[in-house]
Amino acid sequence: MQKEIAAWNIKNIKRFPYTEFIVEGDLFFNKLWRMIDESKQYFWITTYAINSSPAADTTLLKLIEASKRGVHVVLFVDNVQFWAKPELIKQFQNCGGRFLLLNPQFELSAWRGYINRDVWRRHH
Repeated sequence: MQKEIAAWNIKNIKRFPYTEFIVEGDLFFNKLWRMIDESKQYFWITTYAINSSPAADTTLLKLIEASKRGVHVVLFVDNVQFWAKPELIKQFQNCGGRFLLLNPQFELSAWRGYINRDVWRRHH
């Protein structure tokens, strides 16, 4: 069974020749930022968590700059783990960036602010 799962994963990865798994934080962000800086037509990114850390702020600023130079930029974020600076999101949208929440019903929940968000967190 394990070999079947591994074979399926490898087969699908080969269909997408630009798939790369990066597990080290600094290397990941440096590569991500370089990809944003080098994008010319579009850059879409999906994340389940974004906060107001220096890494997240830098990522948003780079997405803003890409949008300003005419790149079609879309940022998908799971609302359960959304803690980015509102002013950066607003600036991103004002420059033409598209910001979409993947779990918008959480925002409307009466539980928001009363229960730790880790209750709904998908630990993946």
